[in-house]
Amino acid sequence: FVQWVGRLFGVHFLHVANQKQLTGRFNNHLKNALLVFCDEGFWAGDKSSAGVLKSMVTDPYVMIEPKGKDAFAVKNHINLIMASNENWVVPAGLEERRFAVLDVSDIFRNDYSYFEALDNEMKNGGLEAMLYDLLEVQVDMKALRKIPKTPALFEQKVASMSLVQKYWYSRLSEANNDFFGKWNYSKKLWNDFITFCDEMGQRNYRGFDKEFFKQLKNICPEIKRKRKTYHETGKQEWGYEIPDLFFCRNSFETCLEMEVDWDI
Repeated sequence: FVQWVGRLFGVHFLHVANQKQLTGRFNNHLKNALLVFCDEGFWAGDKSSAGVLKSMVTDPYVMIEPKGKDAFAVKNHINLIMASNENWVVPAGLEERRFAVLDVSDIFRNDYSYFEALDNEMKNGGLEAMLYDLLEVQVDMKALRKIPKTPALFEQKVASMSLVQKYWYSRLSEANNDFFGKWNYSKKLWNDFITFCDEMGQRNYRGFDKEFFKQLKNICPEIKRKRKTYHETGKQEWGYEIPDLFFCRNSFETCLEMEVDWDI
């Protein structure tokens, strides 16, 4: 698909298969690019490249740095298509507005006669006909800016979540009635998070307790820090009052700006 569409752009189509060619320092090859196809060449876990990628999608100018020469800015006309078999492809935040993510059907995998017919069509006037049809399409630019809320985009959001966000999503999915709609003292919540981190193989949580509660309230602002007094002993404990499961799930969907199939 991309190779044929790319032919419409001539020398302004660029096919790269290396992350450095897309977000690396020496990027003179991007100077005249209108359509860039990154084929199996990007991993969203590289935080140093995530910012460069996001600015490439949204910023009006892009900095170009040839080897051995000073960098300079050019107008950013790059349209980016990425293809990958990896589970985590793009750094998608909870309120992601940059990336349209699609799962491509494999129904025609290894169907050589199907693709041979497409190639024959494109080589015999199909490319010109496609260009004509595309030029006739009436484009609503406002609608074009609305990223479709696909299941594939949701998967990228989950893969890109912070540890606290993944913890909260996990607890919402488990639907534990002993957790929601109740007051939980701080140590219990913190120990529950540590257990989750251990299960995920993540143990970089030392000194993270204050940040944990801060992020938790950012995800669900309705969580309230409250002090509870035990009447029998007069002892006081600080903890957090968590709304019921239905309310917390709705709050999380608001953060995601999309509905979630909770299964339970």
